[in-house]
Amino acid sequence: MKRFAPHEFKNQVKWDEAWKPLIIIPVDVYKDIHCIVEAAKTEVTWIGTIKRLDEQKYYLQEVFLTEQVGSSAHSKLTAQGLGKWTREIVTERPDESEWIINNFRFYGHSHPGMSTSPSSQDNEEFNNIVRDTKDYFVRCICNKDGRMEMSVIFFAQKLKITDVAWELHIPIEEERKKKWRQEVKDKVQVRHNYGYHYQRQHHHQAYQPAYETPPRYAARIPGYQESATDLETDKTNAPTKTEERDKKDQETERTEIVKESPKTTTPLEINQDDAEDVEVDVNEVQFHQKQSNEYRGHNHGRKAWWSSPGSGY
Repeated sequence: MKRFAPHEFKNQVKWDEAWKPLIIIPVDVYKDIHCIVEAAKTEVTWIGTIKRLDEQKYYLQEVFLTEQVGSSAHSKLTAQGLGKWTREIVTERPDESEWIINNFRFYGHSHPGMSTSPSSQDNEEFNNIVRDTKDYFVRCICNKDGRMEMSVIFFAQKLKITDVAWELHIPIEEERKKKWRQEVKDKVQVRHNYGYHYQRQHHHQAYQPAYETPPRYAARIPGYQESATDLETDKTNAPTKTEERDKKDQETERTEIVKESPKTTTPLEINQDDAEDVEVDVNEVQFHQKQSNEYRGHNHGRKAWWSSPGSGY
């Protein structure tokens, strides 16, 4: 067996796809960044504070512009400019100065006429800014074509995630909500209709077929409810064509059975001793007629075939 030997290694980093960072930008901060990039004729850099909401969401709280040197291909923050910004925060906002300085976790940069990919000089400048950071930092590159690209760097894990998703945060003031709620209440009339919402509220009701079902067959259809037409038909008691046809068929069959009965001499002459047997035969005929009517009902009025009483059907 050969000894194990190192091969050409191809490192791959995988993590849970459900864990994806998201940068949340308030509308006012978005407007500030837009104005900075639009006003600068050269490349420009700005810094900001980040509030970490959870493991995935990062809220861009505020941005600041400090003294720097810019050109068409590069911009560089100066130590004097960062020192001056720190003193201004401590003097002008003493209650918030500690939080602002400790949460300085955002670095923004513009490429006026180029893509949002960082150059080697950009990477060198960024590394000088974040060299003392231990946890994370958010990086942003914008251009005048309307593209904003975010990246998040996790220093402890030595992990960099590029082209991170970002979205605008548009808060709605409570006073504005109250104002328009009252406007809607005073000026909008509610008219009830039987559209989509009505159908959803009454979807549990029994199904009613689109066609008109005769009342005498309705009991065999599960969930059927009698309509006004059915009730009116029951009140009139007028025989339908189907009922007339059934009655005629019954009379015809009764006559034929009596003629074919071996216990009778003629269709109209029946012995007194055999009268009871003939009556039994008639009851049996009625029983089979009922079964045939049910078969006809299940087939929605289709003419059923008839058989003799002794056939078993």
